[in-house]
Amino acid sequence: MTEYIERDAALEKFARNSDARYVIQIIPAADVAPVVHARWRHVDVGVWKCTNCNQRRFTNTPRYCPWCGARMDLEEGK
Repeated sequence: MTEYIERDAALEKFARNSDARYVIQIIPAADVAPVVHARWRHVDVGVWKCTNCNQRRFTNTPRYCPWCGARMDLEEGK
């Protein structure tokens, strides 16, 4: 699993300790999740599907898929 660190926490630790290997090991990993990108694909009158999970949505197409959490920001054809 990929781990991320917070820049401000790293800079604060480096200001007090120059041993980079030790500093990086003691900085806690940031709580992040990968972003999945998708779009709503029109399949019928009032019916849309998420291009990531294929779940159907009727009329309302929010910015995120309520089933898989994908961000609906892909352009047509991608």
